[in-house]
Amino acid sequence: MTQIQASKDNQGHTDITVNERIPSDLVTDDENLFVGGSAGDCRPVEKIFEGPRLDHGFIKDEELESADRKKVIHVSDLIQIIMDVPGVLAVRSIQIANKPQDNEDGSIASKSVKWCLHLAFEENYVPRLNTDDSRITFYKDQLPFKARQLDVENILNDLERAGRKQKLKNPATDILPPVGEFKDIENYYSIVNEFPMVYGVGGEGLPEPSQFTPDEARARQLKGYLMFFDQLLANYLSQLSHVNDLFSMNAARDVFGDFVIGRTYYTQPLFSTANAGDLFDDLYVDKPGHTIALNDIAETEEQFGERRNRFLDHLMARFAEQFTDYALLTYRLSGEKAPLDLIEDKLSFLNAYPVISEERGKGFNYKSPCRLWHTSNVSGLQKRVAMLLGIADRKSDRLQFSPRFKITGSTAPFAFVVEDDVPQDVLESASSFNSIDDARLALEETVVSGVLRENYRIRTDDGVNYYFELYCGERLLARSVQKNFASDAPGGDADLGVDEALAILTAEFYDNPESSRSNLGCTLFNYFQYTVVVDMVDNPPTFTITYEMYKEPFVFAVADKVLTGSYTAQGESKIQVAITTVDVAARTISVPGDITGRLATGDKIVVDQSTGNDGAYTVDSASFNGADTEIVVTEALPSAAAPLGVLLYNQVTLAEMEAVAETAAHDAIWRLVANGVKKERYRFDPAFPPFTSPYKFQIGDHNGATLGESVQFDFNELAADWISHIATNKITIADAAVNNGEYNVVSAVDNGPNVEVTVSVALAAAAAGGTLSFFETYLLTAVNDQQRIFSVAVDLTNKLFPGDVVSIIDSLSNNGEYHISSIAYNGTHTVIHVYEHVPSASVSGKVKYGRKFPVVSVAGSVVTVRGGLDDKAVDDMIALLTTKFFDHEGMHLVEHILLRPKVNEMLFVDADENTLDETLSAFGILTFTKKFALVSADSSTQTFKVEGDVVAELTVGARIAISQTTLLNNEYTVLSATLNGTATDIVVDEAFVADIAPAAAEGMLSYEVSVPIASVDAAAQKVVVNGNHASAAEVGDILSITGSHQHANDGRYTLLIAADVAGITEFVIDQTEELVQDKLLSINLDDDCTCALDDMYSCIAHVIVPYWPGRFINKDYRKFMERTLRMEAPAHVFLSICWVSCKQMSAFEKCYKAWLVANARADTDKVELAETLARLIESIENLRNVYPTGTLHDCDEDENLDNAIILDNSALGEI
Repeated sequence: MTQIQASKDNQGHTDITVNERIPSDLVTDDENLFVGGSAGDCRPVEKIFEGPRLDHGFIKDEELESADRKKVIHVSDLIQIIMDVPGVLAVRSIQIANKPQDNEDGSIASKSVKWCLHLAFEENYVPRLNTDDSRITFYKDQLPFKARQLDVENILNDLERAGRKQKLKNPATDILPPVGEFKDIENYYSIVNEFPMVYGVGGEGLPEPSQFTPDEARARQLKGYLMFFDQLLANYLSQLSHVNDLFSMNAARDVFGDFVIGRTYYTQPLFSTANAGDLFDDLYVDKPGHTIALNDIAETEEQFGERRNRFLDHLMARFAEQFTDYALLTYRLSGEKAPLDLIEDKLSFLNAYPVISEERGKGFNYKSPCRLWHTSNVSGLQKRVAMLLGIADRKSDRLQFSPRFKITGSTAPFAFVVEDDVPQDVLESASSFNSIDDARLALEETVVSGVLRENYRIRTDDGVNYYFELYCGERLLARSVQKNFASDAPGGDADLGVDEALAILTAEFYDNPESSRSNLGCTLFNYFQYTVVVDMVDNPPTFTITYEMYKEPFVFAVADKVLTGSYTAQGESKIQVAITTVDVAARTISVPGDITGRLATGDKIVVDQSTGNDGAYTVDSASFNGADTEIVVTEALPSAAAPLGVLLYNQVTLAEMEAVAETAAHDAIWRLVANGVKKERYRFDPAFPPFTSPYKFQIGDHNGATLGESVQFDFNELAADWISHIATNKITIADAAVNNGEYNVVSAVDNGPNVEVTVSVALAAAAAGGTLSFFETYLLTAVNDQQRIFSVAVDLTNKLFPGDVVSIIDSLSNNGEYHISSIAYNGTHTVIHVYEHVPSASVSGKVKYGRKFPVVSVAGSVVTVRGGLDDKAVDDMIALLTTKFFDHEGMHLVEHILLRPKVNEMLFVDADENTLDETLSAFGILTFTKKFALVSADSSTQTFKVEGDVVAELTVGARIAISQTTLLNNEYTVLSATLNGTATDIVVDEAFVADIAPAAAEGMLSYEVSVPIASVDAAAQKVVVNGNHASAAEVGDILSITGSHQHANDGRYTLLIAADVAGITEFVIDQTEELVQDKLLSINLDDDCTCALDDMYSCIAHVIVPYWPGRFINKDYRKFMERTLRMEAPAHVFLSICWVSCKQMSAFEKCYKAWLVANARADTDKVELAETLARLIESIENLRNVYPTGTLHDCDEDENLDNAIILDNSALGEI
C-alpha cells in the first residue's frame, strides 16, 4: 500500500512508500515524480496544451474563481505575516500607501494610511510591493543607518530566489508516447505440438510401435492435413507482426530497385518458424522454392500495387490530402506501371510533408552563397506542387560533367579533380566519397559555389607557400592542387589561380546544362557535334549544317556515334547589276552606283551572261569613284569583250550568313530529336526490295524530308548469325498450315528486314505463316541468390540483352522464367543479373533461351523470316533520345517582387566604339588629374616640393591636394610655384603643422589639368591631347570632357592607359559614366484587354515549364498541372504559366542564373545587376507558349483521343 508522510530524517521533505520495487537509487536531473489524484481531478492533455505554453504549469479555472481576493489590506495582518518569518523579533513601525499604475486619468486616488488601505477591487488592481518607492530604515546595533541601495536589492533578490524555488528543475514540456512491450507475435508454435504423443505428429516423432499407435503413413497424412491450418495461423501472426509495415512511409529500395516494404500480405513458411526444427522437413521437397511460391500465392504484384496504394491513401487522408485526380491521370498515361509509380509518388509526398506543409508559403533563398542554383533551394509552392504532380528531383546519375571534371578511383573511396586546358589539375576535392553518386553531388555543389569569388579563400600553413580553398559557407568543398603559390596579394599568383578556377567553374555553370539537376534546358550540344558550310556562290547562297549524335556526352568517340544528318537552307537571292567595264590587266570589274557597303574582302561575286568571264570571283577590294564601284578580284579576268554581262552579289556577307547558320543549328538538331521520339517518323532505306547494304533507318519530318539516319546498318546480320550458329543446328517451324516440323540449318543470311534461312530439305509448300524458332541451353556454373546472378561458361553477350527472358530448367528450386536486368562477360563466364528473386544458390540446372521469328515466305528450302532487330534498333534509339532529351520534368517559379528595380544612379559602364564621336567639329576640353610624389614639405615656409617642372600648370589660386600622409592630407591654395633645380617648390596659402623630410618619401600631390583635345579615335576609344602627361596619370583616374560639339562627348570617363607619343599624350578610356536604371517589367493598360495590369510586381509570379519532356506533352496533364498550380498558390497571387521551347528555356536559364549570381555577390556590382536584370526581363517577356500538335480525328476509325482536336476544347489560333 502506498504511504505518504513527512520525512523524519529530512525536514521539509516527504517520504512516499510504494508497492513496486524501485530499480535504482540513482537520481538524475531530468527525473521527476508525478503524484496523481483521482481520475475525476485529472486535467485532459488537450486542455493542458490549449493556448500558449506556460512556464510554471497552470491554475484551474475553478480555483481562480474561488480565490478569496482581498478588498482591504489591514496593517495588523501585514504585521502578523512579517512576524511569522523566521528571525523577525518585532515590528517597530509600518505604514502603507498605494501608487496605482496605468492611472493617467487619476480615477484611483493615491493615498497613505496607517491602519487600513482600501484597494481598487472593482478595477481588478492587485497589490505589489514596490521597494524602489518605499522608504525602509535599517538599524545596526540599535542605531539607524543608510544602506547602499544596490546591496539591498541584491540581498532581497537572493532571499526571493531562495524562498521561491522553481517547482520543477528542467520541467518536461512534452508527453512522450508510452513505451510498448515487445511481443514476438510472429513466433508461431505449431498446433501439431498440441496433439498427444500417440498421434506421432509432434517433434517427438512416432512412439514405440503398438496396436494403438499409427503407422508412419497415417501420421504423415495427418500432419499434412494439419499443415494447411498451421500455415493459415502462421500467416495470420506474420500479418499481425507487420502491421507497422502496412502503415509505414518507408520509401527505401534495395540494390535491385525493389521496395524494401514490398508486400501487404505477409507469410512465413512453417519450417522457418521458431522451434520448428526438423518438424516439417518430411513435408517439403523444395524449401527455397516454397518460400517464394508462398509469397506469390499470397499476393500478386497487381494486388500489392492496389493494396499498398489504399494504405497510402489512408495515410494521406489523415492530412486531408488526396491523389485521386492525379491517380486517374497516371493510369491513363502509364498503364500497367501506374500502381508502382503512384506508390513512389505518394511515399515521396508523405515523407516530404513536414517540409511542404511548414514551408508552403516560403520563398527560395536568392542570396544563398553556395546553393543558389540547386534542387534543395526552391520555393515552398514549387516543392509542394512538384510532389502533388509526381515530379521528382532528378537522380545524381543524370549529372554529366565536361571532360575537365574527372571523378577519380575505380573503387571507393572516390574523389574528383578539375583540370585546365593543358590539361593540368587545378582543383581537387577536399574529401573522399563512398560512391560515384556522392562524388557527382559534390561536384554539382562545387560548380554552383565556384561562381562566386567570395567563396574562395587563400591560405598558408607556413607563411611562405600559399594555396586556395573553395567553401560552401564554412564547409570546405575543394582546394587547389598547387600548394606553393608565392603570393597571396591581389594580382599575385594565388589570386590568378583563383581567377582560373573561377573561370572554369563559371563556364561549366552556364554552358553545361547537365552540370546541375536544376537545369531544364536542352542538352543537345553535349551529344551533338555539327559543322557549317556556307556556299556564297549559289544563287541564293546556301548553308549546310552537318551533325552527328553520340551516345555519351562530350567525348564524341567514333564508336559512340549513333546518328548523322544534315540540314540545308537558303539565304536571300543575289542582286543583279549590269557590268559597265572590265579591266583585264587590273583584274577590275566596274558596276554603276555605290555598292561598297555590301562588299567585303573575301566575298564571292558571280559574273553571268558575259563573253568568257562567267564564273565566281573573290573580292580583293572595292572602291567608289563617284559614279561606279570598282571591284578588284583575286582571280584573273579572261576577257574584256562585249557583252560584259551582269554581276551578281550577295545581300548578306559571309559573316552574316555564318551567323544565320549558327542560329539555325539548334533548330535543325532539335527537329531531328523531336521527330526521333515518334516511331511513325522512322523508315528504312532501302524501303523495298532489293534490300541492298547498307540497310539503315532514317528519321523524317511530317513532310517526309530526311533529317538523319543511323550509323549502324544491316541490323539483322546478328539474327542471321544466331541461326547459323545454333549448337544443335536445328530449327522448328510451328503454327504454320503445312510446313510444321524440325529442320537442319544449312545457312542463314540477312536481307534488309529479313533473314533467309536455308534448310537441308525443301519444304512441303511455299506458304507464309507460322513461326521459326530455336532454343539453346547452357549448364549453370554459378548461382548467387543474394545478388540474383546466374553464370555460364560461355559468352552470351551477343545473344542475350537486357529485357530478354531466360528460363532455368532442371533445377530443384530455381526453375522458372527470369527477366535480364544486365549481362556482361568477364573473360571466362557470362554473368546474368535478373530482376526476379532467385530462390536458391544451388548450382544445378541449365539456362535456356530461345528466339522466335515470324515466317514471311517459303521458297523451296529457303525460309524467309522477319529478323526484328531493325525494329529493336528503332526502339533503342527512341529510348536513348527520350532518356537524354525528354526525361527531365520540372519548373521554374520566378516571383516578380524579386525583380523590383534597385538601381537608379550614375555609374561607370564599359566603353565601346560608340562611346566617343570622332566626327565632331569641336572635341572639347579634357580635364584629368596629375599626381606626383612629394619630395618634402616645410611647414615654416608652407612649401611643398615635387620632382619636375610644373610651374606653368600651377598658377596663383590653383588648388592642389595632398594625400597619403599622416597629418597633411587636405586641399591647399597655391600662392606661387617656382622651379628649384629639377624640382618645383609650391608655396600654399594654408598653414600646416608637420614637415616631411626628403628621405621620408611620404605623400602624393595632385591637381587637375585641363587641355584642349586634339583628336578622337572612336574605334580605339582614344582621346589625344598635346603635351606629355602620361607619367603623372594612373590607371583608373577620372577623366572629364567638357565643351564638345553639342555636348556629344561631354562626360566623365575612367582611364585604361595613358601613353606619351612624341609631343602628344594618348588617353585610352575604359569606362564611361552613365545613368544606370533597372529595366522595368512592361505593364498592360489596354482597356480592351481583360488582363490589364498597372502593377507587374505585387502578387504576380511566372511559372516557366518545358513543354517537351515526359508527360508535359500531354494536353490533359498540362491542364491538371495548371489547375494544381493555381489551386495551391495563395488566392491573391496571379500565376502566369508559360510552356516554353527547348531553345527558350536554355536562353531563359542563362539569363536567370546570371541575375541570381549578380544579386548574390557580397560586393554587388550595380552595373552587372542592372544589365543581368534587363536581360532576364527581356527573356521573360520573349517567352511564348508552345502547344502540343493536334490531330484531326475520325471517331469512326479510332477511339483513341490522344492529342485529338476536339470541338470547344482546342485552340486553333486567331486571325
